[in-house]
Amino acid sequence: MPKDRTKILAWGGFYIVGKTSLFCFCQIMNAEFYVEILRNHVPQIDEMLGDDWRFQQDNDPKHTSRLAREFL
Repeated sequence: MPKDRTKILAWGGFYIVGKTSLFCFCQIMNAEFYVEILRNHVPQIDEMLGDDWRFQQDNDPKHTSRLAREFL
């Protein structure tokens, strides 16, 4: 059993015929960091799917934060 477990977190999206790039990170995610991830990946989603897509997420506080809601 290792003494120091490094957590690697990932964010990505998928759809019926493909997927976004996978973004891996080690830091704690807060609302500001979450919005930064979205800012970098939503244009990729728009490019792949145009205007015909839905964004689904759970009710995690960083997902429902004022900052994230304003961005989306």
